[in-house]
Amino acid sequence: MRSRKLVAGLWVLAIAFGAIGAADARMMCAKRSGVVVIRPAACKAKEQAVDLSQFGAVGPPGAVGPPGAVGATGPPGPLPVTLPSGKTLTGVFGMRGDAAAAGEFVEDGISFQFPLASSPTVHVIAPSATPPAECPGTSLAPAAMPGQLCIFLGFASSNVSMFSFYSAADGGSSIFTHGAVAAIRAAGAGFYESSGTWAVTAP
Repeated sequence: MRSRKLVAGLWVLAIAFGAIGAADARMMCAKRSGVVVIRPAACKAKEQAVDLSQFGAVGPPGAVGPPGAVGATGPPGPLPVTLPSGKTLTGVFGMRGDAAAAGEFVEDGISFQFPLASSPTVHVIAPSATPPAECPGTSLAPAAMPGQLCIFLGFASSNVSMFSFYSAADGGSSIFTHGAVAAIRAAGAGFYESSGTWAVTAP
């Protein structure tokens, strides 16, 4: 009878002992009376360490179970053909040059990560200008209402005489489904530079 009680008690303690974690250095110790206790590190005198592997509760030291099966690879996430309506893209641009004479210009591309289903209306906001209602943002936090491309000039040197943009698709001024090309022109010889941010929201 005592042996059955001891085995039953060991199973209860084995469950509790497993909850402590394999990294814990605690020991299970059996007293002469048959009572099993858990010690922080080592059994006391006249106590005997309990080998749980003898009861099938745990595997022998160093035993490692087989690795679990590898799950099936999920399908790749779909990429949109066009930017979903109401979603916004943002980016930066920067242009600089060292003109030999007035009239020289440099360009930089504004590229949308996903094309729009239809062309947005383009707005250019100078550093000191108040943004229109269609562009409720700033160069530090660019934003655009649906169907709008808002170009925020964050900086323009004094030698910049003009900022312009055109369609990357056909060089015109109406097709901006994939982005735009920004350009600045030098007022005179010397260094000139402009930079900023942009935001576009799908209609």
